[in-house]
Amino acid sequence: MSQSMNPKNLPASLRPLLPLFEKWGHVGSDSGRYTLMDRALKDPNEMAELKAWHTEWSQIDIKTYGEWYDGSLSECYERAKVYFTDMLLYGELEIDKR
Repeated sequence: MSQSMNPKNLPASLRPLLPLFEKWGHVGSDSGRYTLMDRALKDPNEMAELKAWHTEWSQIDIKTYGEWYDGSLSECYERAKVYFTDMLLYGELEIDKR
């Protein structure tokens, strides 16, 4: 059974993105994140979903979560999920350029 995120551990501004982080924020291994990346690249519906999430996320002021985001990943499961979602979307997929 996988761990679920606790919305109370997310900054309020990021709570609307909880479904994105739950689905796309793989914290177990790089290979798991690469599997998600391959799934997105092969499925236009998944890619469209990620583009929509990117639009929503890019409208949130980083000042509302930046300090929280810079904390330790090992101390906060939710922060790790957000971090690895960010890495997938903007590092591997470069969603903002698609």
